[in-house]
Amino acid sequence: GMASGVESSADVTLNEAALRMMYTGPCQVAAKAMQECAAGAMILAAASTFTLAAEEQLSAELLALHMGSHCLDEGDRADPLYQLLPKPLVWRAAHFGPVRSVRTTSWGCLQAPWGDAAVCFMHAVGYSLLEATDKQLARASAAVYQGTAQELLYQAGGYMLESADGLLLVAFNRPARAAR
Repeated sequence: GMASGVESSADVTLNEAALRMMYTGPCQVAAKAMQECAAGAMILAAASTFTLAAEEQLSAELLALHMGSHCLDEGDRADPLYQLLPKPLVWRAAHFGPVRSVRTTSWGCLQAPWGDAAVCFMHAVGYSLLEATDKQLARASAAVYQGTAQELLYQAGGYMLESADGLLLVAFNRPARAAR
């Protein structure tokens, strides 16, 4: 498991006997939790690590797959997880098992509908007026809207394609599921 963002220099110390750096604190706890969710040989990364990898332009060397949003601990909020695969080993993606988390709140890209799919738009009525009036409240409301929709989509077998400004683009593998 990989996590980024050491919060304090006190979280990094040198083990002089082993001549290795030792990490503690929230970043180490997050990396350990992700490691426990991964199947053998799977490299799971937090969103913070995925962002850094994208900024460092590792896309020429790595394939990143969104594996869904997962709660890593009881009571923990759901965070997106990414599987990182070196390009020569991309074929392994088909052989990995699912992420083993406490709870899954959204599907990953490997569970997205394919072939025949029902695509739907959902819009939060009044979002543009709220944004013009109070941007901070609009962002908070959009986050609640997206989070609620994401959990309901997961339960109904839907997949969120895109989310922006109170607009959600979602897909289902059957029209009947989309209508419900």
